[in-house]
Amino acid sequence: MKKFLLVSMLILSFVCESEAGGEQADCKMAENRLGQPDNKLSFRTKTVYSSSHGKKEKSRMKNKIFVVLADGFEEIEFATPVDIWRRLQMEVVTAGLNSKKVTGSHGIIVEADSLLKDIDLSQVKLIFLPGGMPGSKNLRDSDLLMDVLNKTYADGGMTAAICAAPIALGRAGLLKGKKATCYPGFEDMLEGAEYTGSRIQIDGRVITGKGPGVSFEFAAAVASALGKEEALKKTFESMFVK
Repeated sequence: MKKFLLVSMLILSFVCESEAGGEQADCKMAENRLGQPDNKLSFRTKTVYSSSHGKKEKSRMKNKIFVVLADGFEEIEFATPVDIWRRLQMEVVTAGLNSKKVTGSHGIIVEADSLLKDIDLSQVKLIFLPGGMPGSKNLRDSDLLMDVLNKTYADGGMTAAICAAPIALGRAGLLKGKKATCYPGFEDMLEGAEYTGSRIQIDGRVITGKGPGVSFEFAAAVASALGKEEALKKTFESMFVK
């Protein structure tokens, strides 16, 4: 019986690693599976990196939305899009501009997943900037963020900003010759842009939104631009969003 158990364990471990495709997996055997009522066997495979696994990882690298948070961000403009995108199973990472703990313009404190300086630019599909004051000015005045925005865009990535946050895109030079919108009163800071005043404005790889009230529309525009239009319809239906 001991030999039978040992052989079974080895076979199970091999099958688990094969089915996991190089990724971490849990394999559990229920009680009595091997005729031992008092024993439960549990296995966790090691992470295996093969050449084929590396190719898969490379193809999936640039697929994350990074949300940059600065003190004074508008909470609704942050929470609504992030909530929608995560419901859609999109990979969203929040990054604090200067600290992981960031305070919104209405006193709500959020702990970000990481710091902006630590993000891996090779994984960035889109950089999203929530608005709010003084959050938008803090974003605009960050040399680090300007560098991240320009590198992301130059590498084929997208940028999105709402409310007053498009002023950061303006300073980065990403609005030159493009149509853009923002919260009224900040249009003169959209350097080189053609201000439209629209609720949502899409021009190439730049998406801008007008203010807190368009947060659902803004989230939808970004999701659609990233290929989630069909899933978005089902999600909005379940949430009674028109």
